[in-house]
Amino acid sequence: MKQLIKKFTAHPASIGETYFQHLNFTIKGALYLIKVALGLLSHGFFPFLFTNYARDKVSVLEQKLLKRNPKNGAGISNSILDLIGETPMLQLNNFSSRGKSNIFAKCEMFNPTLSIKDRIVLFMLKQYEKDKKLKPGYTIYEASSGNTGSSLAMIAAVLGYKAVITVPAKTSQEKIDTMRAFGANVIICQSGINIDSPEHYTNKAYILSKDDSNSIYFNQYDNHENVNAHYSLTACEIWRQMDGKIDYFIAPASSGGTISGVGKFLKQKNPNIKIVLPDPVGSVFYDYFYGNELKSESYQVEGAGKDKVCRIHDFSVIDQVIRFTDEEAFGAAKRLALTEGVLSGGSSGGALAVAEKLIEALPNNELLRIVVMLPDSGFKYLSKIYKK
Repeated sequence: MKQLIKKFTAHPASIGETYFQHLNFTIKGALYLIKVALGLLSHGFFPFLFTNYARDKVSVLEQKLLKRNPKNGAGISNSILDLIGETPMLQLNNFSSRGKSNIFAKCEMFNPTLSIKDRIVLFMLKQYEKDKKLKPGYTIYEASSGNTGSSLAMIAAVLGYKAVITVPAKTSQEKIDTMRAFGANVIICQSGINIDSPEHYTNKAYILSKDDSNSIYFNQYDNHENVNAHYSLTACEIWRQMDGKIDYFIAPASSGGTISGVGKFLKQKNPNIKIVLPDPVGSVFYDYFYGNELKSESYQVEGAGKDKVCRIHDFSVIDQVIRFTDEEAFGAAKRLALTEGVLSGGSSGGALAVAEKLIEALPNNELLRIVVMLPDSGFKYLSKIYKK
């Protein structure tokens, strides 16, 4: 019975269940367990009925759990999509020597395509299907710096759709090769061109989708389901793993979906939690947040910063924006590999570099718990960051 209770209260591997659906399921599960317990108590007076009653009720309970989160046999998943989410939280014991603050890393490289974007792609595609906007045989168009494109290519292959991804020229070769391995058509666009140009990678995908009547434009940058995915799922995992004990949350942003969704959830749970956005030098987020003139320049970190502010990016949940350089980001990523054995991408390195800047600015006797989002794996950047 203890094991069944544990299964009821644990969040499922299925990404299709929201936080509120999970809460509702847990409450119903608790009531059901009480009902079973009362039934067992009453049947206890009739020993010849006890065994069959308990066996039948437990069998029903197990079927409910399997229906909620389908599995085969002893922990065998039905689909690679069942493995999305429920990524580990890792305390970094050796990375920083600048203070006593505890840094905890949310390791999103444990998702199937080694990035956090698996979460939003499945969540959003299921919503498109539910709304009847995505139909069998359709092509999905999207602009991506590589991670969303890789996730989209993989999940489209599993669900039976075609994928066309436009990427900037600075995208790592590993990401491009991954998308193509999953069968996507990858279109490489020139980097550093005007944001309003039809040849800019974010505009190219939209324009191509308009010429294809059997298609959708995925639109991670403007679709609020991106934020909802992280509010409903990612944030709940973080809160549960940290037992609500969080002082700072640091997450790099491009579309802004992660920091907006997780930031909103954490602020609702505890308004004293500080939400910090690490921004690469050359991105416009720092200037936008502090009311300066927006100026964008080229930089090498992928998956962090942008040359425009996306519609879904909610700056109202952000307390502070701190800049980092390419060198700081790549240096921190390399040090993470050498000290903790964790191979992460450049945006992860940028977030860790900002965590160190925060620690450096704190009073020496202040012990804070800092959660840092590591969006993807360094395997995507071996030729760009780690090659010597």
